[in-house]
Amino acid sequence: MLVRGISRRALLGALPFAFVDHATPSVGGAAEYHGCAAAPHRQDVSPALVKAICSHCAAYSELRQIARQADAVVASRPITRDEFDRLDAASDLEREFLLALCAYPAANDAERHDKATYLLGIFEGDEPEPELVKAILRSMSREADRTIDPAAQSA
Repeated sequence: MLVRGISRRALLGALPFAFVDHATPSVGGAAEYHGCAAAPHRQDVSPALVKAICSHCAAYSELRQIARQADAVVASRPITRDEFDRLDAASDLEREFLLALCAYPAANDAERHDKATYLLGIFEGDEPEPELVKAILRSMSREADRTIDPAAQSA
């Protein structure tokens, strides 16, 4: 279970456990939520939201790995243009996935809970950029509900 106050670093380490522990299949096949005060009542989280969260998590993990390598390089020699470009591309990709996740319109309480929990962990200690805040607010508006195709959401 993810808890508010978790750092981005700890979030990445806990993410696979969080998804396994948070929603486990019951005997009847419906998801049961454990250890959550505001637990949604047997609502499904769409594969599209899970993909958005996992995509961001993977991009962020890759960015951290490349940044650590660049830090080690800088300690012993100047960073090359290739290494800088790789770091820049990883940063752009992580930002793109984060913006897509912020813009994702949650369809039910389970999705709102999981999206909010993940983003709280991501932004812990950091103030989100205005563009990300705007994307989150737009995703909560009624217009967002009309712009997403329900068939695309379950794909």
